Amino acid sequence: VGSAAEGPKPPDEELKLAAAMREAAARQGGAQAAPPSAEPAAAEYELDEWLVDFSKMFTATSGLDPVKNKEDAALGPEKLMRGIDASLALPEAVPLYDQAMEHFREATAASMVQWANVNIMRADRTAQVLLRAGTAVEGKQLDAMLKEYDEAEKRVQEGLKIKKDSWEAANAMAQLEWERAKVKMGYIVPQPAADAVAEGDKDAELAARQAAQAAVKATLCRLEPKKVAAVSRHIDNVNKWYAKAHEYASASTSAPSAGNADADATADAAHEATTATATDRSPGESATKLASPSGQALVMHGNILYEWSQVLAAVKPDIKDWKPALDSAVEMFNKAGAAQTDITAALRNHSQAEHLDLPPEPSPPKRKEAKGLPSLPAKKKK
Repeated sequence: VGSAAEGPKPPDEELKLAAAMREAAARQGGAQAAPPSAEPAAAEYELDEWLVDFSKMFTATSGLDPVKNKEDAALGPEKLMRGIDASLALPEAVPLYDQAMEHFREATAASMVQWANVNIMRADRTAQVLLRAGTAVEGKQLDAMLKEYDEAEKRVQEGLKIKKDSWEAANAMAQLEWERAKVKMGYIVPQPAADAVAEGDKDAELAARQAAQAAVKATLCRLEPKKVAAVSRHIDNVNKWYAKAHEYASASTSAPSAGNADADATADAAHEATTATATDRSPGESATKLASPSGQALVMHGNILYEWSQVLAAVKPDIKDWKPALDSAVEMFNKAGAAQTDITAALRNHSQAEHLDLPPEPSPPKRKEAKGLPSLPAKKKK
């Protein structure tokens, strides 16, 4: 190769990685205010802390300045490899290995969960095709769906073997139990046709919501008490798996990140939002909690309990039979940091809303009448 300019170009991923490392090294030397620019802001890429730490250690060991990209491009590969080898041999590299392994363990477990989701979606597609054809989901079709769920469970269990405290895998197991319960008791709501609704078309959006609610109520009316009673063990498993998911998610939220002050501050804020009551949280704390792993697990658990309360109400109209499940759902939503207005709106859509003690709906704001120019007195004829 005659010159660096004539050599092959590095792939975009490497360029982005190098740029992010240069920025990290520059921040280490002191933050500088960026001058105003007419150019649009470049996309930000978030690197794992262990990668950033290794780049700093490599810089200190090799004496290379990662900010000077031209110098890096001119360096021979042997010199670069010597610097990398020396960095890997340092005692400081040992905890970075642990961080890297934990990162890939978590990513692999999450990938297994996503793989399992494909099986769940395939099962749901089978059900929707049958419903559109007017065919009941039973017999061989039901067995085929349950087989998909069994395959999904294998994927999730593999994820738990890789990372035994994965809150995402525990959450997936809970969702799987709920999917099994739904298909066994016939609680499969037909999906509406995918008609595009123009953004801002309030009438079309209202019609779509009403159609979805009508489909849920029609499905609930067809439920049989015997089939509902037969899935109680699946509901017990839902709650057991979510107990684990909440435990793992809380630990994930409050776990310290070595050498990462920003991550620690975020984790502390999420942990404080977790321990605070719904009334004690500020809007910012509620948003932090809702976006955290713990908040997500709480919302998903609450959604299942909300639906289960509607199922119970369909076959056991007595309020004492279904209200405890709904109360538990509301408790989950409050712990997650959900806005009270959103919780109340969900309760208004419940199949037994007329039996709930809800505040009156706020009346729409009155439109102010436009004020025209004052009328002028008629001119007198001379």
